[in-house]
Amino acid sequence: MLKKIKIIFIVILILSFFILNYFKTADSAYATTNTAIAERLSGRLLLQVEGNGEIWYVNPTDTNRRLITLINSTDVFRALAVGITNADLDKLPTNADFLNETKDSDGDGYNDKIEAQAGYNLFGTGRAAFDNSLIDKLKGRLLLQVEDKGRIWYVNPTNNQKYEIQKNNVLLIFQTLALGINNENLKLINIFEEKNNIKPIINNQFSNNETQVIADQNVISLLTAALMTNDDNKAITYFTYDLRPSIIYTLDTLNQNGRSLFIDLLLNVKPINKTSDQITFAAYLPFNNGEAQFLVQQTKQSDGSWLITNL
Repeated sequence: MLKKIKIIFIVILILSFFILNYFKTADSAYATTNTAIAERLSGRLLLQVEGNGEIWYVNPTDTNRRLITLINSTDVFRALAVGITNADLDKLPTNADFLNETKDSDGDGYNDKIEAQAGYNLFGTGRAAFDNSLIDKLKGRLLLQVEDKGRIWYVNPTNNQKYEIQKNNVLLIFQTLALGINNENLKLINIFEEKNNIKPIINNQFSNNETQVIADQNVISLLTAALMTNDDNKAITYFTYDLRPSIIYTLDTLNQNGRSLFIDLLLNVKPINKTSDQITFAAYLPFNNGEAQFLVQQTKQSDGSWLITNL
């Protein structure tokens, strides 16, 4: 009898081992499938065909999906976009289908749509010369044009072309480019969960020699780009040392709506006074049945750099 009990016990142990190993293998296979499909669709736009036609974007940096709507698109793009110069943008092929026929970005008398169709640079002279290594690096990415009021572009990984994304065309472009996906496959890609309680970490211990040297006058565009990408550490380097504590406090206390308003104001400022060592910009916003003036002043420093001295 004792011998039979011992045999049964051994059989149970063996079965338990195989059962546990089976579930571990199944979990591992599921994780592999989950990771594989997310990586395969990295940078893609997905159309949820079994829902209400929702559009999802799989962010290449974390392979999580984000829901894209007309309401949240601007905030999502600002959070995820990587800054890019005009020179590098011209190294990426441009899709002309959705370009504004009245916009002439380089002021050469030919609109962007015509130049894109003919293979010319949109932001400089001459024919476009594409950079394959840069194209591969930026496939599927959202790009923030730091030298032109924060225009947003998307590099479609299926044709390597960049598309300008605006409020009036975002859903049309995304619906055109999106890949249909069913719920079963969609659920294998993790949904990004916003950590609302986490704010950018700002180091407010600066010395006077940590001022970032900006040799040109493009400080406001650089500041706007940093704010759009939530890089507050970089944003505060565009201000003079004595102004930084108040800027740190402001950025730390602004909610999302306040931050968006601040960015919109910076995008709309125009120069109203300019000398060799100082430029004053202004934007106007409705206030008490009238207008309030929003002023930004940047000044040339003794080392030749330009920094914001009044806001």
